[in-house]
Amino acid sequence: MTAPPVTDPRPDSPLVTLRSPADLIAFTPYLLGFHPTDSVVVVGFRDREVAFAARGDLPDPGGGLPDPGGGGGPVTGGGPVIGPAREIADLVVRQPVDAVALLGYGPAAAVDPLLGAVHDMMRRRDLRVTEVLRVTDGRWWSYLCDNPRCCPPEGVPIDPVGTGQVTAWCTYAGLTAAGSRQELAGRIAPVGGAERAAMTRATDRAERELLGWLETVPEAGRAEAVLGAGRSALDAARTRYAEGGALADGELARLGLLLASIPVRDAAWRAVTTEQSQLRLWTDLTRRADPPLVPAPASLLAFTAWRSGDGALAGLAVQRALQEDPCYSMATLILDALQQGLAPSTLDGWPEVGEPGDEIT
Repeated sequence: MTAPPVTDPRPDSPLVTLRSPADLIAFTPYLLGFHPTDSVVVVGFRDREVAFAARGDLPDPGGGLPDPGGGGGPVTGGGPVIGPAREIADLVVRQPVDAVALLGYGPAAAVDPLLGAVHDMMRRRDLRVTEVLRVTDGRWWSYLCDNPRCCPPEGVPIDPVGTGQVTAWCTYAGLTAAGSRQELAGRIAPVGGAERAAMTRATDRAERELLGWLETVPEAGRAEAVLGAGRSALDAARTRYAEGGALADGELARLGLLLASIPVRDAAWRAVTTEQSQLRLWTDLTRRADPPLVPAPASLLAFTAWRSGDGALAGLAVQRALQEDPCYSMATLILDALQQGLAPSTLDGWPEVGEPGDEIT
C-alpha cells in the first residue's frame, strides 16, 4: 500500500468543507490522483483537516465472508484480509492524524472483509474512525449509520450536482483526477512504433558521439568532463521546458545517456523542484528513453511527483524504474518513502541539501 501525500492547493484557493459522506467521496479521487476501483482507501485527519490519504488493492477473492447486504456495521475480516489490514493500520499509525475515514470501492463481498478488519484494527489502536463507506456502481453505503432515511439499505445514489462544489474547488485548486489508475499509468507508458524506432536510432547516434568525444578527453579528467556535460545538458533541458518547449529526439537521447552517470543523475536530483515544467521533462524522457536508460529519468519523475504531492504518479514512475532495474537505489529509496507514508515536508530545505558534486547515494 502506498500513501500519496495530500496535495497542497493553490495558496489563493478558499478552503473546501466536506459536509457529508458524498463530499468525501467526491474529494477522494483528487487526493489519490485517480478514481479508485477495487480498492480500500484511508483518509486521515488532523485537527479536522485532511492530512493524509492512502490506497491499497483489494485482496484476491477467496476466503472472504458472505455479503451481509446493505447498511449495518462492516463485517469482521478474517483469513487473507488480516495481512493487508495490518499493513494499512501500521501505515496509518505512523501518520500525525487523530481520526480516519475508511472507504471501500467494489462489491460488498469483496470490500467488507478487508474494510471490517481495518476498522477493527483502527479501534484497537485507539484511532477514531469517523466514517466507513462502500462505493460501487454509482452508489454509496455508510456502515456507521443505520438510519434508513439518510442511509437506505439499497444505498445512496451519488449526485454529481450535489458534489459539484467539491469538484469545482478541486479544479480551481489545480487538482486533477485521472479516470482510473490505468489511465494515469498510460500517461508515462513507453512510446512505441515509429517513435520508439526514432528514439533508438537517436540513442545509437548519441552514444557513438559521446564515446568519440570521451576518447579525446584525458582519462583522468573524464569523470569531471561527463559531469560538466551533464550539467550543461540539464540546464538546457530545464530552460527549454520552462519556456514551454521540448527536447528533440537527439537531445533527449544524449541527456538520457548522461543520466546513466550517477553524479549527473544526482545533480539532476538535487535540482528537482515542484514546477510543472520539470514533471513534463521527466515524463517526456521516461516515455521516450530506451529501456536500459529508463531508471534514472523514471526515478527523477517519481521524486518530482512525490515532492509535488502526486503520490499516485510517483508510485507508477517508481514501478517503471524498477521494472528495468529492480535494484536501482534511487527508486528503492523513493518506494520506501511512499510505503512508509512519508510526507514531502520531511525534505524541507531541498534542494539546498548537499554540496555540488556530492553523490546522494
